[in-house]
Amino acid sequence: MGRMFFIIWDPRDGEPQRDNGVITSDGIIGRVTEENVYIKAYASISEGEKRPEDLEVGAHTYAEFSLSGSKGLYRIYRVA
Repeated sequence: MGRMFFIIWDPRDGEPQRDNGVITSDGIIGRVTEENVYIKAYASISEGEKRPEDLEVGAHTYAEFSLSGSKGLYRIYRVA
């Protein structure tokens, strides 16, 4: 299996841009792999949600991030 790529998306921004169903948006920090610290360490996956590595391309899961004293709920989309 090849590398997986993800974006972290703020749902307050609506939906990520797509072209023929393929997500073309880069999210809040650009495209990252499953080894990126924001996916591997900082994401607290919401209860009952899939882990990012279990997502199909185009699907998303919800995760809470706590950084620099602020906390927020974001979507992690698998883009490739």
